[in-house]
Amino acid sequence: MVKAKKGGADIGNLEHVLSKYNKQSKLNALSVIGSIEFVKNSYTPSFLGSETLGHALSLARNVGNDLIDSNDFLKFNFMNYASGNYTHPLVYEWEKD
Repeated sequence: MVKAKKGGADIGNLEHVLSKYNKQSKLNALSVIGSIEFVKNSYTPSFLGSETLGHALSLARNVGNDLIDSNDFLKFNFMNYASGNYTHPLVYEWEKD
């Protein structure tokens, strides 16, 4: 939408501007929902109907948590990634001149 606005296009145009925004927002929402559901299901005794898979996922999750917790370098980078410091751009499109 920012590019359209800077280019002089009508940002309310459903065909060219809003449909692209709608697709991007739906994709983002589905990926967030999928991630939340995966984390939520990883704490259940069975995963995808299998208790063995649930135990393996639980073991992997606990080993990963222990590794991150015991290593300052991993902990620092994990926290920065989780807070968005590595994934967000340094300058957003709407802040550019």
